Amino acid sequence: MKIPMNGDYPVWMALLLLSLTLKINNTMQNFEDQELGTSVNLGYGQADKESVYHFLYGSELYGTLFGVFGRFHFDRSADGDLCRIKKVSLKLLNYRGNVNIGFSRHSPYYDGEKNVYFGVKGTRKSYKNKYSFKSPIEIKKGERFPLVFNRILYPLPGFNFNVGKWNSSDYSEPIEGDIPRTRVFDSEFYYRNGIDHYKRILRPGMVGYDGLSIESLEEGQQFPSPRCHHSFVNLFF
Repeated sequence: MKIPMNGDYPVWMALLLLSLTLKINNTMQNFEDQELGTSVNLGYGQADKESVYHFLYGSELYGTLFGVFGRFHFDRSADGDLCRIKKVSLKLLNYRGNVNIGFSRHSPYYDGEKNVYFGVKGTRKSYKNKYSFKSPIEIKKGERFPLVFNRILYPLPGFNFNVGKWNSSDYSEPIEGDIPRTRVFDSEFYYRNGIDHYKRILRPGMVGYDGLSIESLEEGQQFPSPRCHHSFVNLFF
């Protein structure tokens, strides 16, 4: 039996594509209402003492897609029912894009509850970082411990940044002075038009948003909650 055609596609295929499109659109509409996360099995590879790095965070900045992976260093109680995490080693991998993303000069920060903060910066060649917990994170066997990994973006080298002046700026007016003569223009914090360049409005996950920085976090400032700059990770063993 000949299948009726609709243009270049059979009718059944056109209906299938339409159905999938409607499902995707419906999913995207409710995407922000969903809690997205991943899980880390701490026991994987530990018996053989392999250097297993688990995927913790992924994003795209300056057109570069990158991921952050972590290895958790821990020991177990004598009966094997308790896991004590002492340190996490981080590695950053650039998947594709022209601008390499690396860790900023800041050490990661842990708020003592569930949030780990780390800084990133374009054109940085630092792809490893680590943090030692002041008090080990304890996880009982069969239970899960939630951690939230939060990213803070710092501007490219050569682009001056002052939080106070930035937040009080008129974003419609060009910045006085010439565009910095760097090899890469900072398109996350600025945009340009010919000889003029302008400041962009800061987004969550960027240094200076609500006065945020690694330094301010160490002083007790709270991190905002919108998505795209953090990831939920459930640890278990």
